[in-house]
Amino acid sequence: YDSEPDIETVGAKDLSKNAQLYEKPIEELDLSVRVFNSLKRTGITTIGDVLDMLDRGPDAMLAIRNFGEKSLDELIEKLREKNYLKKEGDSDAHADE
Repeated sequence: YDSEPDIETVGAKDLSKNAQLYEKPIEELDLSVRVFNSLKRTGITTIGDVLDMLDRGPDAMLAIRNFGEKSLDELIEKLREKNYLKKEGDSDAHADE
């Protein structure tokens, strides 16, 4: 019984970190103008929005106007550079490769 509250506490800390991450603007990714504008036009303004879209799979991102494979690769690379996307996400993000 004692372990359950510990797990919840750890989860709460993770949620707090995730909440801060999710609220960060996509400007922090230093994306190219084309990728940045494609995301903005779609209403994606935070890193959380990007991560939510990536969770749906690459096709969700590729459905965005003017957002192709190169844009997806750039986005994933920038997320990795900033440590917003870890290696565990690679299989989902690069399902087509």
